[in-house]
Amino acid sequence: MIRTLAAMLLIAGAAHAKPNATVNDNLNAADGLFRAGQNGCSNVSIAILAANNPTIYGTATAQQRSELQRYAKRCGLRF
Repeated sequence: MIRTLAAMLLIAGAAHAKPNATVNDNLNAADGLFRAGQNGCSNVSIAILAANNPTIYGTATAQQRSELQRYAKRCGLRF
């Protein structure tokens, strides 16, 4: 019973994971630069660094990782 309850809490917590703020901020900045006709790839690079170091910056959500893949492709970066 206790194990089941603990597992349910872990699953519920994972479903509502807090987005990685560093990834979020840098993707927003890159988006603004792209819309202004400028190069936002340096911000995408920082966001990739943050997403690949969850112990330092926190875990990136699945949505953030999907967005990062799209932006990385646009910039010619690997993710």
